[in-house]
Amino acid sequence: MASFQIRKLGYAMGGIVTGIDLRRPLDSETVSGLRKEWLDRCLLYFPDQDLTAPELARFSHYFGDSEKLPLRNHHADHRDVEILTNQTINGVVWDGYKNGQDWHSDRSYTTCPTAAIVLNAKIIPEVGGDTLFANMVMAYDRLSPLMKEIVDRLYAIHDRDLPLVFKGGLVDAEVQAKMQQASSKFAAGELPVMQPIARIHAETGRRSLYLGKRVREIAGMTEDESRSIIDFLSRHAVQYEFTYRHRWKVNDLLFWDNRCTMHNALLDYDLANDPRTLNKCALTIKGKSETGRRYSRETAEAVPA
Repeated sequence: MASFQIRKLGYAMGGIVTGIDLRRPLDSETVSGLRKEWLDRCLLYFPDQDLTAPELARFSHYFGDSEKLPLRNHHADHRDVEILTNQTINGVVWDGYKNGQDWHSDRSYTTCPTAAIVLNAKIIPEVGGDTLFANMVMAYDRLSPLMKEIVDRLYAIHDRDLPLVFKGGLVDAEVQAKMQQASSKFAAGELPVMQPIARIHAETGRRSLYLGKRVREIAGMTEDESRSIIDFLSRHAVQYEFTYRHRWKVNDLLFWDNRCTMHNALLDYDLANDPRTLNKCALTIKGKSETGRRYSRETAEAVPA
């Protein structure tokens, strides 16, 4: 029997996992049990896990391989761990870039998007800094049969170079300018990718909506023709009933399936003054992460049925 306990985290998704110390190596039975729960529930929450960077990497690597990407802030103790922060780290001054604002799925603008994400909270604002999650399997399942038939045939163009959107006046103009400049720098040279709007999960076989802030248009349609469909699906996918809001505490660890969820790291705190730092491992799973293809106007004319 696997050596942990789990109970429901929210209506839409998730499980709270207790009775386990992730600072210690896990046996194969425990890893297998956690993987099954993760695939079933989309997101696992482990409270009170004060992990070092090597311990975080070891836990993450039970479930996939680290993405071999240039990270903005490598952790000094393990190069597969990225530090998400608005503070000066390792002598590197924060450049104004804020990861994850607005609804998205990591690296949807590539042909090998991130499969899984593990985050371990280290410094959290006194209030705010929450993260929202949306269950995109549930969002797809709740569409009408006719809308499913329509969506199953559609492909969306995901483009990293779309401008950032700032809402509600929460971010002052100077910080907005820094964030946009940093985002544009990271997007340089990236080509758009065509992704199925109804993505089939490589391990569970379930369909989910595949959307987010990087969607520019639907392949084979103009941006104007696309907009009403994209807007409807985007609103539908993040209804309260399909979402879970995580209010972070120090040493919380979240592990979620990026292939069938979206998330939104809220700007509900003073980004310029309230420290917020989390350690992250982003995972790929060979043969289980790949989707989509590079986009051009010519390929859009031959979208597969």
